[in-house]
Amino acid sequence: EEQQLQTIETKNEQKSGILTVVMVSGLILPFSIVYNQMATTFIIQGTVMQKAFGFVDASEMNNADTLSVLLFGNIITRLILPAFASRGIKVPTNYKFAAGTSLGALAILSSIVIEHNIKKHYFETGDKISILWQVFPYMFIGAGEILSFAAAFEIAFVIAPAKDKALASAASLFIQGGISNILCLGLYNICSPFFYNDNGTADITDIDTYVTANLQNYFWLLFAIGIFGVVLNLLPPVSRWLKSIEESKATSKDSFIDRDSLLNDTFSESETMNIH
Repeated sequence: EEQQLQTIETKNEQKSGILTVVMVSGLILPFSIVYNQMATTFIIQGTVMQKAFGFVDASEMNNADTLSVLLFGNIITRLILPAFASRGIKVPTNYKFAAGTSLGALAILSSIVIEHNIKKHYFETGDKISILWQVFPYMFIGAGEILSFAAAFEIAFVIAPAKDKALASAASLFIQGGISNILCLGLYNICSPFFYNDNGTADITDIDTYVTANLQNYFWLLFAIGIFGVVLNLLPPVSRWLKSIEESKATSKDSFIDRDSLLNDTFSESETMNIH
């Protein structure tokens, strides 16, 4: 009977741990939605911009995200966080989420500025603006990844019971990638009129038709989602909830881990994923 009770308690603990991971990972859904724009609206916007150096087009700009991850990943994990740690300052996970999401919101704000410049320049001169303008949103996204995705994997690993750490990481990845993609598809379908040109079609691959669409409205919605994510993560109840989770796990031998090392390892894994 004691063994049965222990088994039941273990299973309940496992379920509770995975559920908590799912809930915590949900806090970065706003950033994940913004992140997914690199493969959608950023590309759409980039197709009507002027190539740089004769060969750098929208499909090449994703490299700016990779460079940003490499640059800011090293700065954050090897300089900023260690500097805080040396002073006995621990940056709460929800602050990392909020900072990462705010960088995502800045990426969208950059896209709004680019959208304005595309139309303004076209109506004034009939020409396109350089694709290099998109360096800014991609760089902001890359920096946000370090503070959002890496921190989410970190806390997922810490929260989960010893036997379920791989499952917890998979659950976190599913929330970041799978659920956010579904939400993006829903948003796109709801907001599809923003992508229609004056002819009532979604063919906006040419600058002449692109400037008649209203993508800026979609970007403003994404910006609002990003701001919502920042506010959500800074709410006192959210702060207290995450703090209680981390403190309870910090006293558990089952979940003991060197978090600085883990964050560096997670960053290295993110580096590899972006390079590929």
